[in-house]
Amino acid sequence: MKTSLFWLGLMFIAVSGAWMIRNKESILTDGRTVFLELAPRDPRSLMQGDYMVLRYKIATDAPKDKLQRRGQVVVRLDDRNVGTFARLGTDQPASSNEVAIDYRNYGGLEIGAESYFFQERTGKTFEQAKYAQLKVSPAGECLLVALHDGNLQLLKHEDVAQK
Repeated sequence: MKTSLFWLGLMFIAVSGAWMIRNKESILTDGRTVFLELAPRDPRSLMQGDYMVLRYKIATDAPKDKLQRRGQVVVRLDDRNVGTFARLGTDQPASSNEVAIDYRNYGGLEIGAESYFFQERTGKTFEQAKYAQLKVSPAGECLLVALHDGNLQLLKHEDVAQK
């Protein structure tokens, strides 16, 4: 009996993990590309490794007194897919140039992609970041894909081994 429960539990964990991976892969391949402007942010953390804390301009534009614990923020996209704050909630259906993104409110609007990790000794490259590239599912779930400069050029680090 204990062996059966062990294998059943192990199978449940494996199936759950595979489903979560498939869901993320689906967002990356089928999700809508959105660029969000980054607001001034905290510098990289030296204590916890090479990463930077991201803050989005839409979080500073959203009215803090109207934020619920969880909800959606609607961003309006320009012709380059750069999103700006439009409104909170999904009372009105999003138009073709708008995207709804899930948020959490823990002292401010967070969309779930608030950290960007990078390879050791490449921090100077990513300090130039002005935009975050996200992939957003139709349901509002988003994944951070990359960081871009002010001209929406992808920021890539040079191979550290070559230096």
